[in-house]
Amino acid sequence: MAEDEIEVLREYAARSAAMGNQHVSNLSNRYAIHDYRLMADELRAVAGGGRLLDWGCGYGHMSYLLRRRGFQVTGLTVPDENNLSDSWNLLIREQGQEVIVAGDDIALPFEDGSFDIVLSCGVLEHVDDEAGSVKEIARILRPGGYFFVYQLPNWLSVVEWLSERLLGVAHERRYRFRDAARLLAEAGFSVRSRRHGSMIPKNLDRLPVLRRLFDRYYRQVAALDGLLVRAPLLNLFSGTWEIVAQRTDARGLVAEESGVREQELVGVD
Repeated sequence: MAEDEIEVLREYAARSAAMGNQHVSNLSNRYAIHDYRLMADELRAVAGGGRLLDWGCGYGHMSYLLRRRGFQVTGLTVPDENNLSDSWNLLIREQGQEVIVAGDDIALPFEDGSFDIVLSCGVLEHVDDEAGSVKEIARILRPGGYFFVYQLPNWLSVVEWLSERLLGVAHERRYRFRDAARLLAEAGFSVRSRRHGSMIPKNLDRLPVLRRLFDRYYRQVAALDGLLVRAPLLNLFSGTWEIVAQRTDARGLVAEESGVREQELVGVD
């Protein structure tokens, strides 16, 4: 299944780029797509299945991977010129994915407790009102429902530091873990696991030599990245945080034992 999914997404990205979409570089190499696959595998291993909201679904790649793992996926996007273009929606349209265009920056068009899982993959750091958005996510999740937060920029990230100084491009918001945990707790979430992510940046594939390396040896590069993010002290400067949280009930409890623990990424090929 791994090779099929990787090649399908690469083909869609190539077709989209040929139509003028310059925003699908995250699907241009096997290393990056492999990382998305590992995320989808972890959601399946932790949450099992159920009704899932791909919050800020973008190009639809995570929705595609999660549907293949048995989730009932609804995508949510915002009405801008990229997310409504034919080239951007190529994968979404041809795969018949359900996508709702948001009519409000914060409020979500769903009833209380509508979902078992919400995924934020590189989204939370971009919203205008992070606290309001997280509280709204808590509202639409059932008690005990999971909130997966991936690719959340780390405030000590070396990659962010270099990008800001060399290219003038970086995320406006970057997070200490304690700040992210406080944001989640104030919205009614209990953090179940956290880890560092992305010591080897995916966007290095812009260099031709590394693009070939990432394509041919993506498993080995991913394995090396996995070792680096577990290295004490070094991982303090990782690119991202990867956090799994659960919505508490009215008593502040979740279905399973609460508390923060380190959890390794689960991958199934």
